[in-house]
Amino acid sequence: MELLDLGGGRNIRRIWQVYAPQAHGLVFVMDAADTERLGEAAEALQQALQDPAMQNKPLLVLANKKDVEAAAAGTRRAASAATEVLMSAPGTGSWHFAACSAAPAAPGASPTTDSIHRALRWLVHDVLDDWQALGPRVKREAAAARAAEQQRKRERDNRALAAKEERAR
Repeated sequence: MELLDLGGGRNIRRIWQVYAPQAHGLVFVMDAADTERLGEAAEALQQALQDPAMQNKPLLVLANKKDVEAAAAGTRRAASAATEVLMSAPGTGSWHFAACSAAPAAPGASPTTDSIHRALRWLVHDVLDDWQALGPRVKREAAAARAAEQQRKRERDNRALAAKEERAR
């Protein structure tokens, strides 16, 4: 199994569509401590779920930073925002919401990442439960995406060659 961290910054989100056809499942992380940006996170999730390659695939939504005091209200708001998006999004597959903390535990303390491990186990189990449908679908979509990218590359090369020939005249 391969996991990719694609980042969620506004400018980087465009590459999600490049990798979505290869995905068997998705993880979307919301910063529960940054309540002012939860609306933006919900919009990004809604936008992502518009992509047909992301639809009907298991989705894990993590509300990170539950260890931060300000995150308690944010976790509730993140859960509410995610649920609202998932109930209205087209082709929503199975999904799971979990509050978590990705912060390392202090020496001698219990790990803070237990909730992440449990949530990822849910995702892997859900992918495996639907493997007969997801496996062939991902192969088809990934092959189609590669073919489309090769076609775009050929078209770019042809335009560059035509421009070069035009300049040579």
